[in-house]
Amino acid sequence: MKHLKTIENTSIKLQIGDYVICDENSSYPDELVEFLNNNIGQVVEFRNDNNSTANSFHSLNKNYNIFVVYNNIPISIVNKFYYHKYINYCRLFSMNEIKVYSSNSKDLEFIIDANKYNI
Repeated sequence: MKHLKTIENTSIKLQIGDYVICDENSSYPDELVEFLNNNIGQVVEFRNDNNSTANSFHSLNKNYNIFVVYNNIPISIVNKFYYHKYINYCRLFSMNEIKVYSSNSKDLEFIIDANKYNI
């Protein structure tokens, strides 16, 4: 797990293609928060308000600038993953919502597994 990075202890060098585990604000539905805490997403784009093509994303606070794509989203929360008009199953995050990231998804799978077993 030498490529695993947490936001707290490193200068942020998040890149498109990196895998992430995110932590959503707890004011969202429990099912959404649980899904995000227990699944790995992939960074697919960074928001750039000065260079958006045909308003490709929905307007939100400028601190939310990382587009993350997820797979296997439960039907009951899939409508919470349409923040980008051209990328399906995408959610927008701020940097402080990224718990850990890595260029290798296997690194993050260890964290997900450890959390399941309270290790």
